[in-house]
Amino acid sequence: MNWEFHFRNFDTQAQWFGVYHEGCGGAPWHTGRPRCWDCTITNNPTGGDNSVYVPAGFVVDFEQWFKVILDGIEEVGDILMVVASEGEDVDAWKDAVSTAFNISTDAVTAALTNSNTDLATLMANSQNAFERSAASINRTTDEILQIGAEMGLSGFGFIAGPTYQGMIFTDNDTYNDNAGWTMLRSDPNGSVDHILNHAFIDQGHLVIYWNSQDSSGFWNSFS
Repeated sequence: MNWEFHFRNFDTQAQWFGVYHEGCGGAPWHTGRPRCWDCTITNNPTGGDNSVYVPAGFVVDFEQWFKVILDGIEEVGDILMVVASEGEDVDAWKDAVSTAFNISTDAVTAALTNSNTDLATLMANSQNAFERSAASINRTTDEILQIGAEMGLSGFGFIAGPTYQGMIFTDNDTYNDNAGWTMLRSDPNGSVDHILNHAFIDQGHLVIYWNSQDSSGFWNSFS
């Protein structure tokens, strides 16, 4: 399963987005990384407009994603992946995991059984982490759920702030093979002015939200 990057533009004006990653050959460089891909994207809250970047040969499998969730049980501190689902129903939570990571609910059940993980604890940690991740960018979970719904997502993961920076942007050997990802935004004819600070997780892919009226926290200033 390829780890795709899906850009969603809520503005009526087109926006430029660029993806930078070690080992690519594009220019210019930013944050010490060369450009892999860039695109000017028109209004597309629910996708489309050639707004998806698929890295060549970069694969993230379910075991890697699931380890991210289990780390929240095994370590004191923040869970590293959150699953946004409403309510405390076990089946609803498993469905959300299934949708977020594009695997069957049977696979989720089997992984839980094989890991000897307490599901009630995992669900509680997941909800707490969702709240912390939203709060890290001064948002409520209801606001994140609403944005996800406006993008056509249901049962998604969400990471932001320090969790996003540690997992996606910063080089590490746990999640990105010591080659982190830089994602930037600008007006089509302007200089780069924002760097990504969040990601929604849907079908195992990263979905990126841009709204100039609601960018604070989701994106940080960049120069």
